[in-house]
Amino acid sequence: MTNINNTWKSRTCKIITRVNNNFPEPDEFKNWALCETLLLDASAACNKIDEFSIETRVAAILLNKTALYFHEKGKLEKAEPLFQHGLLIYEKISGKDHIDFATTLNNLAVLYDDQGRYERTESLYEQVLIIYKKKLGAKHPYVATSLSNLGDLYMTLGHYKKAEPYFQHSLKINENLSKPLDVASDLHNLAELYRAQGLYNKAEPLFKEAIEIKEQSLDEKHPNIALSLSSLASLYTNQGYYEKSKSLYKKALKIMKATLGKDHPEVARNLNGLGSIYRIQGNYVKSELLCQKSLNMREKILGLNHPDISESLNELAAIYCEQNLYAKAEPLYIRAVQIDKYIFGSEHYSFVQSLNNLAELYRNQGMYRKAEFLFLQVLQIDRKSKSYEHPDTVASLGNLAKLYTTQKRYIEAKPLYQRAMIIANKILGEKHPTTESLQQIYKIFLEKMQSNE
Repeated sequence: MTNINNTWKSRTCKIITRVNNNFPEPDEFKNWALCETLLLDASAACNKIDEFSIETRVAAILLNKTALYFHEKGKLEKAEPLFQHGLLIYEKISGKDHIDFATTLNNLAVLYDDQGRYERTESLYEQVLIIYKKKLGAKHPYVATSLSNLGDLYMTLGHYKKAEPYFQHSLKINENLSKPLDVASDLHNLAELYRAQGLYNKAEPLFKEAIEIKEQSLDEKHPNIALSLSSLASLYTNQGYYEKSKSLYKKALKIMKATLGKDHPEVARNLNGLGSIYRIQGNYVKSELLCQKSLNMREKILGLNHPDISESLNELAAIYCEQNLYAKAEPLYIRAVQIDKYIFGSEHYSFVQSLNNLAELYRNQGMYRKAEFLFLQVLQIDRKSKSYEHPDTVASLGNLAKLYTTQKRYIEAKPLYQRAMIIANKILGEKHPTTESLQQIYKIFLEKMQSNE
């Protein structure tokens, strides 16, 4: 019986080797069509690796490549066990100090990052960086990738000052190595960081430079280009350039659906972004359709407690709020607050935004005590956890001022409006829709205040 089992195991190893040799590297977009064609064979071979407890480097490579392709296509739940299995094999045959182990560990960490499992991600990224520096030197492109991953994680967690030097360090390495696509990725990440901080004028040229480099190096329908187009669209939404934003979202969506498939997290993200523009423009029917579709996709792909779910909930609730459908909006806002607090804690910008939205809902319903309590909490967190000069702070100050105005507490409202306008003019510019709207609201406020004196 032992000889029979050994024979089958030997034959299986040969099959795994053949499948691995045929299955290309999935981090190259040009290989995706062949990966898709061979995916059934690769998945079957991965099952045989498990069935026969095969622990070879070739087996680990195939597990990792198959997992990477699943990850690229947004099939996160299928990727995770394959990464973990490959990691166990590398640990046994090479040890925890080997490049192969570190690379698979990095891939698993990126997966956790995309799943919103941030509590597990940081330590893995740091472990990978230590191995890469030790084995490859401080100026290797793998080190740059690790630095960039850590920067991206810190940006997601709202640690902006901590994130920037990681992105800058990665950019310097890649510029010295003359790796244009990696430089473009670093520029994109820096632009995202500046956008998150409301530094829109710093973000826009970096996004455009990243797109230009990618368009020179990649096929025009490459999903990496679509990613930057989508981010630039989001920036234009922040800046109030809604038609430019809408055009870019549509272009990015067309590319992503064709390359990533219709059920991918990035497709869902773009649907939500496009839905947001339609809401701003008053097309609530189209907006709700897109945002509900985005939410359904995200819940199916990412689970019920992912930060992207909170984003969709907030947008869908905003659509209902603007139509005075408060009973439909409130449970969505409450759920978003709960998700953000659970994932990020009570000082993260996502939690603050969700809390601010819930407070605004209560204000609109005339529930002033509940609204004031939440608005004051939001401003306290703003002062404590990030720069006070941020677009979110403008909204927070304006919302509390509106509440006080409704209650005829004009003396308390006036300095809030003034502070909000100073920040808006400084970081958004006087022609931004938010700034212009705030100026108009303040003008009406002064007229009310004078008539009540």
